Amino acid sequence: MPNKMILLLLVVLCALQACKSGSGASHNKAAELPLQVVFRNTLTNLPQGCHVFNSVEDLQKLKDENVIAALSKRDFSKETLLMIVQAQRSSGGFNTDVLKITETKSKMTIDYRETAPAPDVITISAITYPTIAFVVPKTKKKIAFTLQK
Repeated sequence: MPNKMILLLLVVLCALQACKSGSGASHNKAAELPLQVVFRNTLTNLPQGCHVFNSVEDLQKLKDENVIAALSKRDFSKETLLMIVQAQRSSGGFNTDVLKITETKSKMTIDYRETAPAPDVITISAITYPTIAFVVPKTKKKIAFTLQK
């Protein structure tokens, strides 16, 4: 009889522990990560789009010596470098803002917005490529970039 009581007690404790740690669905709940910007520029000549760099060798494929020099000292053993490069613009005043970085068990999502200068703002007339680079903790997860309107 005491063995049955101990067994019943263990089953109840395990069930309570499972409730405390949450269901399987909560394990895939998105956690928000802080934004750590390491580079922002408009005078780059980088390929338009969203880029993921896991090593200095990945970064060197950009063939922009100024960008490589500015970012190659990152610790790629601890960080993944992410970069968003807008298309060529004909003036200054354009920007890219990262709104939120979320991470689940299987992927990371970057929500960002591209902004333009207000119509009544005087800007410099120059060819620009609005660029932002930021780091997140080292990851091999799928990374999805989502442009928000």
